[in-house]
Amino acid sequence: MLWPQALEQFSRTHPHLVVRVTFVGQGEIDTVIIYRGMASSLARSTPADLNTPVIPASAEFVSLDLLPAPYDPAKVLHTNLTWEQTRQMLRQAGIPV
Repeated sequence: MLWPQALEQFSRTHPHLVVRVTFVGQGEIDTVIIYRGMASSLARSTPADLNTPVIPASAEFVSLDLLPAPYDPAKVLHTNLTWEQTRQMLRQAGIPV
């Protein structure tokens, strides 16, 4: 499973959390929030077609923040998680990456 889909799956199984991920995609940095499996860009418009990925498959992971739901950018539980820390969190949740 690619990391963007793994984060969407994680958010579906952890509805009390909002995932905020920063990545580089198509040469630009972007930040996306993922809640209950749905991703939405904070930097650009989100595609209306739900089958169009918000995070490109070729995107390079930068960092991840975990926030409590409902989304409040001032309340952060964990910030600037690296890919290794994120992968460990996903594996502990039973999500293969």
